[in-house]
Amino acid sequence: MTEGSEPPEPPGPPEPPAERYSTVVQLELPAELVTDMDDIAQREGLTRSEVATRLLAMSIQELAFEAAFDLFRTGSVTAVAAAEMCHMTTWEFMDRASRRM
Repeated sequence: MTEGSEPPEPPGPPEPPAERYSTVVQLELPAELVTDMDDIAQREGLTRSEVATRLLAMSIQELAFEAAFDLFRTGSVTAVAAAEMCHMTTWEFMDRASRRM
């Protein structure tokens, strides 16, 4: 550091991981589903929001797999492409697909 120059500023806090950012979504759900979610939340030590996020993520993964599997089964895409469509490794996709054939 030269005379008269200021020391560099310390780095700021690290950016939080992308999955920490969220968007508020308002849903109207049947009371029975909310009760089931609350039961899961209590049992697992989670918030209702965390349960809803996990359930949605699992459902989206399942729907993505189903769509990719249908395309793979009909020969429209390769196993590699199908795996990429549902964010799985080729091995994961083929393992799961083999249980469906």
